[in-house]
Amino acid sequence: MPNKSDYSRQPMTESEMIHFHSDTVGLGDLFTKLEPVVKIYAREHTRKPPDVSATLNAEGHRTADGALWTPRSVRFLLALMVNDSMISRAAIRVSR
Repeated sequence: MPNKSDYSRQPMTESEMIHFHSDTVGLGDLFTKLEPVVKIYAREHTRKPPDVSATLNAEGHRTADGALWTPRSVRFLLALMVNDSMISRAAIRVSR
């Protein structure tokens, strides 16, 4: 079970940002690769950050800097994906 600080709701620190954008993998590339994977997990009822991080790691998916996923980093990943999805839906509504 992850420790409480690993899954905290504190804002992302500057040192954690490397997990989402590195010299070799950008945020867009990471999203393009992981968004369909995470959606499959959600359809299979794997939605909580501890479960998603364990599944991503078991399947060999890594963060942008090659680290293992933690529940905390997955919480940020899921939040970014939800925000991106909400912005995309709002843009579609505005364009109609």
